[in-house]
Amino acid sequence: MYGIQIFAGTKKLPDNDPAFMGFAPKRFMTFNFCRYVISVTEDISVAKKNLEYVKDKYPDAFLVSFSLDSTVPERVF
Repeated sequence: MYGIQIFAGTKKLPDNDPAFMGFAPKRFMTFNFCRYVISVTEDISVAKKNLEYVKDKYPDAFLVSFSLDSTVPERVF
């Protein structure tokens, strides 16, 4: 699976937080750190195309890959 990490932090934000700008992120908790991933897809080319759109809203966003049972997404270069 591929997705776009929009940001991360130590505070778990509520689903309706304005920081998500209408997106519904998948959360990955690692120790006390929460990573927020949106636009999850099995197709890396779709993920790359979505990243172009998401970068307008989240300039520091980047692609990650993970399995459905994963606890930590890995950055895609």
